[in-house]
Formats: sequence, C-alpha cells, structure tokens
Amino acid sequence: GGGTRVVLNGTGFSSDSSQMIVKIGDSFCDVVVASSSSIECTTNAHNPGSESVTVFVVGQGNAVGSVYFDYELFVCNVSHHFGSIFGGQRLIISGGGFAASSEVFFGTVPCEIESTTHSSIQCVTGSSRATHYVNNLGRHPEFGIGYRWNPSHLVVHVGDRVKWTWTGSAFTTLRSVVQVSDDAAETYDGSGFESKESVTGSFEHSFTKPGIYHYISGGLAHIGFRGTVEVVPFESRSVEVNVFVNGIRASHKPSGANASLSA
Repeated sequence: GGGTRVVLNGTGFSSDSSQMIVKIGDSFCDVVVASSSSIECTTNAHNPGSESVTVFVVGQGNAVGSVYFDYELFVCNVSHHFGSIFGGQRLIISGGGFAASSEVFFGTVPCEIESTTHSSIQCVTGSSRATHYVNNLGRHPEFGIGYRWNPSHLVVHVGDRVKWTWTGSAFTTLRSVVQVSDDAAETYDGSGFESKESVTGSFEHSFTKPGIYHYISGGLAHIGFRGTVEVVPFESRSVEVNVFVNGIRASHKPSGANASLSA
C-alpha cells in the first residue's frame, strides 16, 4: 500500500538526499534522509511481491549489491465470519500492508472504515439489501401508458425494499400504493403498507416476512391497476472479503477471508 519507511545501509552514499535515487522494482522510494552510509526512504504503492532494490548516486552510478524488498498486502482473518444482511456489525480485519487509503468490501457492499493500521482495519458493515423499482409506465389495453404497474409482479428476498414511483398530469386520477388482502380486493386491508394519494409521487416499503403481497393504485383497482410482490426467504450465503489499497487488491492467506450473510 505504500508509506513504509525503509532503511538501506551501505557505503559510498551521498549525504545530499537530492543526489540519491532509490527504486524498488519499477517504483520510486522517496528519499527522506541520507548519509554516506545509510538512506531512509518511503515506499509508494506497488503490487504485492518481491522486488529488487536499486540505489543510484548522481555522478557515481548504481550501488553494487543484491537487495530485495517484499511488498505485502494481504488479508488473513476477519473477527466475525457471520453477519446480517442489514449491516451495522463492527469487524476487525487482520493482515498486512494496509494504509489510510484502504477500502473494504463484503462482496460488493462497502464496509465503512473507522480506523486503520498497517496490520488491521476496523470497519462497520453496510446493508446488502437490494432495492427494487416499480413505476406506472405499464400499458393498459384501453387507457394506455400510465395505468399499469411496471413490473406488475416482483420476486424479492426478505429484507429487500421496493420503491414505487408514478407520474401523471392534472387530468389524471390520483395514484397511490395500497396493500389489499387478495388479487380481487379493491380497498385497503387495514394493516399493510399504504401511501398518500398524489398525481406524481413515490413510496418505499421494506419486506421483512416471506409471503405474497397484493397491492393496488387506490381508486383504480377496478381497471386492473394492481400488482404483487412475492417475498421469498433469504438464503445465507458466503461472500468474499476484499481489501483494496490505492486500487490494489490484497491477497488472501490460508486462514480465510470469507463471511456469511443471513437475515
């Protein structure tokens, strides 16, 4: 990840740091201080691996010697191997080569970093719930576009949310999202989700239990302006924990860097 202070010992160096050039592989190591017998430099970001060290003294040429530097960037352990899809769990990731610019992902979900050292990262998991979108741009056989939910049937997992959006004009009937008891009901079931009526608007609802949920656009159920959301159980799954430093992905060591998510 870069930022590591390296001390090189030898002879014939220059005490003028501007006359010293140090490279590790194809990356410069920024010289901080130098003397005739030692150089201190700071590494830059580099892909993991072992690289040869080259010291060049202006006016004298390359120093003689065979020295290698190992760039380490790896994950070897995660403090908890199980978590919730709703997020909010504090974790410690152990490894090496981490830096302030580190990023952590559980699958594709970011983990918000609270603190970082060279060998550990503490972060809080984010939510892996999906958001599904429904609009009113479906086509009704008689009234045309704007009088059907699109899509009219969704399959989602427990924990997912659905966001409905609808548009209209001053001459259209007010629209809303209203849960009903079955696919024939035309009035609110009295306990489910319900939005306010409007010409243009949006509404969100998170589904926490499996089942089939029926809904209508209030006042327009008689023309078939209805839909269903089928909520299926969330199946626990294993996701890979990935750490990136300046865009470089950390390798995984044998003790494992996977986590399982469940509802």
